[in-house]
Amino acid sequence: MTQPFPATIRPPRSPSLVADYLRQAGWTDAGPYGPYAHLYRSRTGREIVLPITDTIRDFDRRMVELVQDVAAEEGRAAAVVALAMADRSPHPAVAE
Repeated sequence: MTQPFPATIRPPRSPSLVADYLRQAGWTDAGPYGPYAHLYRSRTGREIVLPITDTIRDFDRRMVELVQDVAAEEGRAAAVVALAMADRSPHPAVAE
């Protein structure tokens, strides 16, 4: 189930920080997805698309969708995941 994205939280703005978060969480970069994105796959097979540039017109919408999908995969609140992606601290799976 997709979790609502709180209006008070901005979606992550740094594709590189999000990519770091995804790798730490066990997602695999499955390669380019068109000229402006990469496809990532979780251990369970869920796929998400990470924009690699913030200059695309629907960047914020795509990042919100990504956060919601990752939150659903991890069973955590979208706001918690968004804040973790914007932070440089290790993913909880790595910190344990």
